[in-house]
Amino acid sequence: MFRNKIAILLLFTLIFCLFGHAQYQGLLRTPYKNKVYIIDTLYRKLINNEDASKTHAFLKEMEAYGLKYGDREIVLEVELFKAYYYSYWKFNNPHDIIIQKLKAIEKKGNEEGYLHIEARAIRVLAEHYWRRIGNYELASEYYLKLGNLLQKTDAVEFPNAAEYYYLIGELHYFFKDYVGAMSYVRKALAVAETDFNWKAIWSAKNTMGLCYRQLGKLDSADYYFKDAVRSKYLKKNDIQYSIAQGNIGYNYYLRKKYDKAIPLILLDAIGAVKEKDWRLAAGAGVPLANIYLQQKQYDKSWAWIEKSHAYIQKSNRPPHELLEQFFTVKSAWYVAKGNAVMAKKYLDSAWKAKEEVQNKINALQLLRVQQKEYRQKLAAERTEFLLKQRIKDTQVLVLIIVVVFLGILVVLIYYLQRRKRLMIEAAKDAKLKLANRELEIAKHQIDIFAQTISANSELIEEMQVAHEYQQSEAITLVTKNAILTDASWDKFQEAFEKVHPGYIRRLREKIHGITLAETKMVVLAKLKLNKREMGHALGISPQSLRVTWHRLRKKIENDEIQLEDFVDQI
Repeated sequence: MFRNKIAILLLFTLIFCLFGHAQYQGLLRTPYKNKVYIIDTLYRKLINNEDASKTHAFLKEMEAYGLKYGDREIVLEVELFKAYYYSYWKFNNPHDIIIQKLKAIEKKGNEEGYLHIEARAIRVLAEHYWRRIGNYELASEYYLKLGNLLQKTDAVEFPNAAEYYYLIGELHYFFKDYVGAMSYVRKALAVAETDFNWKAIWSAKNTMGLCYRQLGKLDSADYYFKDAVRSKYLKKNDIQYSIAQGNIGYNYYLRKKYDKAIPLILLDAIGAVKEKDWRLAAGAGVPLANIYLQQKQYDKSWAWIEKSHAYIQKSNRPPHELLEQFFTVKSAWYVAKGNAVMAKKYLDSAWKAKEEVQNKINALQLLRVQQKEYRQKLAAERTEFLLKQRIKDTQVLVLIIVVVFLGILVVLIYYLQRRKRLMIEAAKDAKLKLANRELEIAKHQIDIFAQTISANSELIEEMQVAHEYQQSEAITLVTKNAILTDASWDKFQEAFEKVHPGYIRRLREKIHGITLAETKMVVLAKLKLNKREMGHALGISPQSLRVTWHRLRKKIENDEIQLEDFVDQI
């Protein structure tokens, strides 16, 4: 048995060596477009080998081969792969060492005229900043640099063009910049599809469909999802096939065409489970559970709720968007079954997940702003240091030949003042953008608050109608949950003051002795809520709301004015 293992190992080593030498011959003094398949095969072969010593030995032989025959591209290819390999597996290499190596390779590719080396080094740098370090500002800068470099070549000379345009678009999609993502994805789709780039083309079509879906244009989304399915390189057992079909099915789901949606989303779920992509499987399972719930097939709905829960548990860090959808469907299932306690429990979980989604978006955007400000600060400090050093050198020169450099000194002072003024203006602009962002967040919180009140009000009305206006435990719990408590009022008031600064203060100054209940009523009216929604939010009946408004009109000594007109006068 042991001898058999040794024989197999020796045979593998022999094949590996023969394969390596055959690949070297294919790389030697060959244009990149003609050897891209060989390089891609080498990368896939070596990147899956976590044994760094074997990979390093193979690359050392490859580098020696390039040096022996004077092929500089092979040598640079080895340097690039080493940096990429350590970036991929991380090992114990600090990020700054990997980045230094990649920047050095990028520089060599630029200076020696190897655009494909330069572009691929930039791509790895951008990916490293994005996925390994989480510095989104620098990732964006390098992707922008990559996009500019791609303008100097075409997809024939550089077959990776479609993939790289798609990756740039993917970063924009990550930050929910759907219009920006589509501009780069279109460039990827302008490239002719080949057996080398078809997966990148498929991803571009799929992402274009997702962008149109996010923008509410389902017909356009359908076009790109169906176009992705039609790829001549795509097989029905490929995961890409089931994903695209699932996306088409999800569009039917959004249109509430459930009979058409079910088989397509089910195909997506089966394909995801086959690939053990649990996040994707849960993403298909949740809408299936909701479809069966809407069709009142409660047993099937519960079965998919349990499957989705199992998939979510198996997935690594499921996105909060998925958790929000899952908890919402589970809460609705319990509502349909009349279990108000469990419905409220999972509704609360859904809202927490929704808050996490918004917090993640806000944190990412704020992090980008902070990273940009930090880099601007470092750049400003470095510029200031260089300028001070330049001033000293200039002063020495001025002392030697005062008359000749007098004009230069005047120009330099003007340049420094102007640069300083621009830096101050840039700092003010950054501060203003941050303030505007905080205002947008406050507006979003106000919108969510108003939507929650409206949704709760509609739920109470629907439950009352369903129970023929007889009070039940479920209605009591939901009504109690809808009331604007003192704790939620304080949080809401803070956001309201950011959107409408000084409004509550002016209201109190205008009407001396105004009560808290009257203040809440006026503020809710400012949000354009109707009287039914205000009553549910305040926990009072429509009659009590009219009494509150009647008392307030007495205080302002105007029995004719309407509440809607009064709130706009503050």
